[in-house]
Amino acid sequence: KDCNDSNGEAELVGVCKTYLTPISTCYNAQFLFPNDESWSDVDIFDELHYRPKMKRAPPNLKRTFYISKDGSCSSDVDYSWIQPFEVCEGPFGLPRPWGKFSLVDGDDVESDSLDEQEIGFSAVVSEE
Repeated sequence: KDCNDSNGEAELVGVCKTYLTPISTCYNAQFLFPNDESWSDVDIFDELHYRPKMKRAPPNLKRTFYISKDGSCSSDVDYSWIQPFEVCEGPFGLPRPWGKFSLVDGDDVESDSLDEQEIGFSAVVSEE
């Protein structure tokens, strides 16, 4: 359950996988990561969450899950949670039960579809 893969070797040997998701844009992970069993088929909306009266403190991630499944986030909210960045968290369930969320600059990532900032999630693959 090592969330501190600082040199990137864990992903190279298949122990860790990194995902990039947009901020403040509804998405469906099945469209972003087809056939990846780590994700459900419901719509997701990620946003930065600042603690009340602490606007200068680093933000957390607020992830909201919707009942809709078409990338619109047009249905009722199923549930949401707030997660600090850079904290090893879990268990999320198989196949990648532990992971760490990071706020990354989209300019540092090679892709034409990224906005200015995105959520990076590095997850450790279960050995079970």
